[in-house]
Amino acid sequence: MSSTKVSSLDRSVQTTIEWLREIQEELMWPSEERVYAATKAMLNTLRDRMTFDEIFHLTAQFPLLLKGVFFDGYDPTGKPINVDRRDQFFDLVQERFEKRSGLNGEEITRAVLKVLYKKVGSGEMDDIKDNMPKDIQGLFTAAKKSLEEP
Repeated sequence: MSSTKVSSLDRSVQTTIEWLREIQEELMWPSEERVYAATKAMLNTLRDRMTFDEIFHLTAQFPLLLKGVFFDGYDPTGKPINVDRRDQFFDLVQERFEKRSGLNGEEITRAVLKVLYKKVGSGEMDDIKDNMPKDIQGLFTAAKKSLEEP
């Protein structure tokens, strides 16, 4: 592993890699590049559905490098977007990286949410869930519950 020789940056890179590996384990995909693209698509979709305040509360829990992924290309104009149903959310995740064949918006969303619950914690994730439409809230509930199962 290369070193930036700046310990805080090295920690951020390492922590981000750990988060992506956990998402990769959830997805059971061999390609790290594909996992990164899928994670970015889901995080950007989630970001665009959240209020400005929620975004900053969530990303306070992220490693620095993942914050960059989250905010990459962000334009707050017209946000949060009007996505009220989970199928719309899944479709948007898929559309974010349509050039990458085989992305499944539902599979990606469920995997990333599960890891976010693990890494960020229930308190912050439940706050985000509570500000989502009812149909999308169920995804958060399922992710949380999957961590509680043996």
